[in-house]
Amino acid sequence: MFREIVVPVDRSECAECALVHAASIAQVFDSRVTVLHVMEASRATVPALANPIDWQISRVETEAYLQQRVDHLYAGG
Repeated sequence: MFREIVVPVDRSECAECALVHAASIAQVFDSRVTVLHVMEASRATVPALANPIDWQISRVETEAYLQQRVDHLYAGG
């Protein structure tokens, strides 16, 4: 019935619950789960003032968070 389930996460408790439910549904239907997090664009109004280092740090932290969520899903079956 469901081949792929996309779960947007934002590090909130609600997103964590949604991810657990999506994983349960995926097991029943033998579906693939895609975990998605959208990063905010730079808040600098002038592109030259945007700090690429801060954005890269945020990206690395987000990737680590997503990997933790995926590892947790795999550990649960």
